Amino acid sequence: MDYSTSYVQNEIDKFNNIKDYYSNIREQQSTRFSNLEKDYARREAHGQYKTMGEFDDKINHRKQDIATMREEQHELAKQLADSVSSGKIKEGSDEWKSMMHEIELVTGEIKDTEVEVENLTQD
Repeated sequence: MDYSTSYVQNEIDKFNNIKDYYSNIREQQSTRFSNLEKDYARREAHGQYKTMGEFDDKINHRKQDIATMREEQHELAKQLADSVSSGKIKEGSDEWKSMMHEIELVTGEIKDTEVEVENLTQD
């Protein structure tokens, strides 16, 4: 492996570390929300009706998800820009395209979650 290849791999690793970091955060958030949903389902099974607080909890959880995803999107874009400006990743290269695709996936998740929040506020 020559130096240029190792520089590229190092930039890819930095990008993937950011992705993994936010993936872990979102997984923790999802687990907490899943447990909350189970509590609500248990209450409903015991004949208790849904409350406005439950809808507020769902909305707030999803807004927190959006904030985390926006932070992830920003950090990934920043890392990609730094990699390109340093000359280690070439714009238009396969690595660049792969990183852009990952950023676009996060953007799509943000949009989907925003729609979900909007639907919850209308229920």
